[in-house]
Amino acid sequence: LKINPEFEKIIPELSEHEFEQLEENIMSDGVILNPIIVWDGVIVDGHKRYKIAQKHPKIKFEIYQKHFENVFEASAWICDNQLGRRNITEQYKRYLRGKRYNIEKDMRSFHGNRYTLPTESSLDENHPDYNEHGTRSRLAKDLGVTQWAIQSAADYANGVDAAEAVSPGIKKELLNGTINPLKKDVVAIAKWPPEERREAVEMLRIPKEEKRTQSEDESKEEDTSSSKTVEQTNAQQPGHEIEESIINSMIGAVNILID
Repeated sequence: LKINPEFEKIIPELSEHEFEQLEENIMSDGVILNPIIVWDGVIVDGHKRYKIAQKHPKIKFEIYQKHFENVFEASAWICDNQLGRRNITEQYKRYLRGKRYNIEKDMRSFHGNRYTLPTESSLDENHPDYNEHGTRSRLAKDLGVTQWAIQSAADYANGVDAAEAVSPGIKKELLNGTINPLKKDVVAIAKWPPEERREAVEMLRIPKEEKRTQSEDESKEEDTSSSKTVEQTNAQQPGHEIEESIINSMIGAVNILID
């Protein structure tokens, strides 16, 4: 069986402890209970199980063949399959929604406007409203979220992938919740020039509370600096000393009258 790295990237990585636990369970059962799902000799589900089977040749496993028209369809299925799991984080769900949307957009571009997804084949061909029958609208209905949530998830997925490209391993930290930056900060990574992304990615690891404190300190410094600048500007104005002199003279005159 072959492993396509692009397929494997969609599936969440296991920690060393989780992999050891899976291996221990399989060794205890003496068999891999869930079949390894394959498309034309390429694994689409069961990468970790297959690696354990390779380590232990006596362990038996079954293969279930699936058919897909192309890699896009296979990738979309992987996203759906992972979304059906119960033990995934909200961050990973968001990533999968966005990843599936981006995959299906790429599929449309690859095939042109004439291509129709199998899940769209029953749509009314006489209804041209793309808002109603477009990829984003259809996925929103399928996944029970809003169209805005689908677009937001797509931007998030782009940010995660861009961060992973410059800092391998951060994707795992983001999706398993080890670090939990603001979504907008993750999304922004994909919008930075490639040469400036590494520094922005490292900022994702700074806890939100620490960022907030830094922001407040910077704000205070700016306020203090602004106040000093105003005072300095006033003091440097040509008429400032004359005004003070006139006011002092008036005060002196009033005091004389009072006396």
